[in-house]
Amino acid sequence: DEPAIQLHPRGQKDVLQMLEQMSVGNQLIYTSHSPFLINRNFPHRIRVLEKDSTKGTIIKNKPYSDGKTRFWEPLKTSIGIGLGDLFSMNEVNLIVEGISDQIFISHMSNELARLNEPFLDLQKIAIVPAMGASCIEYLSRFAYSEHFVACSLLDNDSEGKRIYEKLKNEKGSNMILLNSAKKEAITIEDLIPVNIYVNAVNSFYSKIKGYKEFKTTNENNLGIIEQLKKHFKEIDISFDKVSIAKEVVKLLEIRKENLEDYSSFKQLFEKINNQTQTDY
Repeated sequence: DEPAIQLHPRGQKDVLQMLEQMSVGNQLIYTSHSPFLINRNFPHRIRVLEKDSTKGTIIKNKPYSDGKTRFWEPLKTSIGIGLGDLFSMNEVNLIVEGISDQIFISHMSNELARLNEPFLDLQKIAIVPAMGASCIEYLSRFAYSEHFVACSLLDNDSEGKRIYEKLKNEKGSNMILLNSAKKEAITIEDLIPVNIYVNAVNSFYSKIKGYKEFKTTNENNLGIIEQLKKHFKEIDISFDKVSIAKEVVKLLEIRKENLEDYSSFKQLFEKINNQTQTDY
C-alpha cells in the first residue's frame, strides 16, 4: 500500500523499476496515488478504484481511455493531477503535431509492448503534442535550450516538409518524416489499415443526420485525411480527427495473426528509439 510515498519523484521511479523486476514470475499488486509509480508502457495492468456512496467500491478496468476524454484523463482525474503534471516535457521527448498522433502512438506502443515487439518506453519518452507543424520548430529549439533530448515527428505534407528542411541540419534537432515508416503515408492515420480507419469513421458518424457513407478512392494519391476532408466538405459536416482516433483505438485489436498490418508502427518506433536511445 502506497510504496515509496516518502521518496523524491526520482526515487519513486527507482522503486518502480525495482517493482517491475520483482514482478517477473510473480503477481505483484500495489496501490498508489503517485503518477511516478505508474508504468505507462502497460496501461492494461492499471485499475482505478473509486468509492461510491450507494454502489460501494467500483473497479475501472480501463483507466486510460473511456472513448470520450483524452487518453489518460480517467486516471489523471482519479489521482488528482493536472494535464501538465503527468505529460510535461521530460529529459527525452517525442514531439508530435497533434493529439491524434499522441493517441495512436501511445496505444500502438502499448499494444506492441504487449506482444514483445518494438515499442517506445513511455516511462522515459514523453509524447508532447505541438498542435501543428509550425509549433514543432519552437518546441524543438526550446528542448535543446533546456538540454532535453527531442525527436520531432512531422507529417509528410508541405508544411511538415518545410519544417523538416529548415531544421534537419540544426544542432539538437532530430527530425522524422512519416513517410520514412511507410512510403505513401502523409499523416499518422495512413499507418492504420485503411479499412479499419474508414469503418471507424462511418460507424462514428452514422448517427449524424445527413451523413453519407465514405468510401476511399485514393484519388490523386491523397492521404486518408485529405480524402475525408474533401468528403466532409461536400456533405457539410465537420470532421474531427481526435474523436476518430479514440474510436479507432477502442476497436483496434492487434494479434500475432494481423501483426504485419502494423509493421509501419514497428519501423517508426525503431527509428524514434534510434534517434533517442544514445542520449538517455
